[in-house]
Amino acid sequence: MTLATIPESIPAMTTDGTMTNPDRPGFRVEILRSAGNQCGVSVNFVTAPWRRVLEQVKTEAVDGAFSASWSAERAQYGVFPLKGGVPDPARAMKGYSYILYLHPESKLSWNGRTVEGSNRKVIVERGAAGVDIAIKLGLEPLENTGYATMLRMLARRRAEGLIAIESHVNEILAANPELVAEVKAQQPPLESLYGYVMFNKGFYQANTALVECFWKALGDIRSKPAYRELVKSYNDGKFLE
Repeated sequence: MTLATIPESIPAMTTDGTMTNPDRPGFRVEILRSAGNQCGVSVNFVTAPWRRVLEQVKTEAVDGAFSASWSAERAQYGVFPLKGGVPDPARAMKGYSYILYLHPESKLSWNGRTVEGSNRKVIVERGAAGVDIAIKLGLEPLENTGYATMLRMLARRRAEGLIAIESHVNEILAANPELVAEVKAQQPPLESLYGYVMFNKGFYQANTALVECFWKALGDIRSKPAYRELVKSYNDGKFLE
């Protein structure tokens, strides 16, 4: 089974697909491999910008992708764990929030309902749900790839704000403390979603029992206290998924 994701999801993986530390490949890799082991399948990984990841699922170049929020568009070519016809959070890979990040000198403000300010340009990940969130808020999305790159763009004030997934930003800031003073998280979250392992329809149809086993195993792993301890072991307890 081959799963695709963005590089930030597997920071220990190099561009040629090898792990810099096979014994500590990252908590996401560990839980996905564990779910695979429970279902009798090996899990391999590739990374790419998110828009390319979605295209790889659509063309069945990879078996699946993580962590993908459900949308009607993605459901046309991808399969999500469902319960009663709607996505099942109990079998999600994670819950996550999109946050508005501002430079200390930004003219934008977020009051929990609307974003105020005249310069409406914000950085978002290309092809991600953040693009739609920005548009719904009447903002002008500047699409780019790579969380480290996007955070540095905000630090240099190439835009007034950044809309991004909180857990990914936390990981980048933990590794790049010089950026912390230039990037201010605004609360409450713009939107909270669930991220799933989405499989292409061909793989699901040919391996339905395997995929259903995998989703269940992943949900079971994440429901246990050991999962939180695993995440904390990778970041000295600085943040959780």
